[in-house]
Amino acid sequence: MVVLLYNVMSDPAHSQRSVADVLFERKIITADQLELVRMESVNSGEDLEKILLDHGFATKQDVTNARAALFNIPPVDLADEVISSEILGMVPEIVARRYQVLPFALEAGTGILSVAMADPLDLEAISFLEKKTGKRIKPFLAPADAIALLIDERYNQGLATQVTAAIKETPIEEAKISADLDIAR
Repeated sequence: MVVLLYNVMSDPAHSQRSVADVLFERKIITADQLELVRMESVNSGEDLEKILLDHGFATKQDVTNARAALFNIPPVDLADEVISSEILGMVPEIVARRYQVLPFALEAGTGILSVAMADPLDLEAISFLEKKTGKRIKPFLAPADAIALLIDERYNQGLATQVTAAIKETPIEEAKISADLDIAR
């Protein structure tokens, strides 16, 4: 992974290009929009990506794909991914929240864990995940808000399943809880 970071940062073409440039190259924004975004960024100090989104010149997915191309890291659309509880369980929720990551696939032959990351160039996070999981990590870029939403959904879904299973394992407790609920009503 360090080689990837070195290649991206040492390539002069990459150090000068921005997400807006990639969007322009892909014909998602026009030359006029590119100039407007640059000028507004210089005048306001705001991030180019925020300006692009605020003006509606590009979608979040467009920006994510452009960032992925800029850093030579594959993007992932988490809405299309079915994540098993076993894969989700490889990264504790607190770690997923802290580093804004979500594991979503495990390559059977190689044991490489694919992880959606808001910042796939965060070498500290990748190193920590490799130590925590005992797996090699393949980072993918995903929007931070999409990761946060899925952390909320998937980890809570897993907790609900565990609670339901625990209740079913103790029928006496289930009957007592039901009786207590009837009394409370």
